[in-house]
Amino acid sequence: MEIENITFLELFLIKLDATPWNVLWRVVLGFYIPSIIRLVAGGSGSVLFSVSIFFALLVALRVVPAVLRHVLHFSPDATEVWRRRRRIGKLYDCYQWQKLFWLGLGMLPHSFGVGDFRFAISLLVIFCLGLGGVGLFGWTALCVRGLPKDDGMLKLIS
Repeated sequence: MEIENITFLELFLIKLDATPWNVLWRVVLGFYIPSIIRLVAGGSGSVLFSVSIFFALLVALRVVPAVLRHVLHFSPDATEVWRRRRRIGKLYDCYQWQKLFWLGLGMLPHSFGVGDFRFAISLLVIFCLGLGGVGLFGWTALCVRGLPKDDGMLKLIS
């Protein structure tokens, strides 16, 4: 597939979710997640509430782009790139799980704080780095073996 009719904004959004930019923005987002949790929790040190907010943020990371794709008009070429990324995510769980690793890496400095909030963030960091690390390892192993095969689109997708 050739990318021909993609606007600057579409190319920016496509590249934003390609290496190395996808790693960078996820680490930065991960760094701010504890602040978002603390803001929403209003000082509550509840581990369950903090974890719930984190999972709500993960859901928002899936839902908001989907809603924007349906509300805004994007070119067929850009839509095709995103469709292929979603297909790869459905075929290879590790493609999605690896994203947690970068969020966990961003949250890591906050796990050295004090109090109940530190405990909740530390649990999230362990969860993200552990499962995300497994996903990252699996995705890297797939790429080294030459999978997934996707007619040249992986340079825009991965």
